[in-house]
Amino acid sequence: MRRKWGGGASSSEAILEALRDWKLKRSLQQNEIEELRGLWQTELESGPGRFADMSEIKAEARQRLLSQDAEQLEI
Repeated sequence: MRRKWGGGASSSEAILEALRDWKLKRSLQQNEIEELRGLWQTELESGPGRFADMSEIKAEARQRLLSQDAEQLEI
């Protein structure tokens, strides 16, 4: 029995279209992953970071937040 899906496609055509869509999305995802890996590697090769640990990162974030708050009060 041949069932029609929206647009008049058979179930096998719908499955093929879904498979093509999945393959395209997977390919795009793989490209994004490779790009992120390249960016990560570039950063690793750029040398040590500015902060020694998470507490320094948090302190910097707090300082930036306080600076932004002070700027908004001046406006």
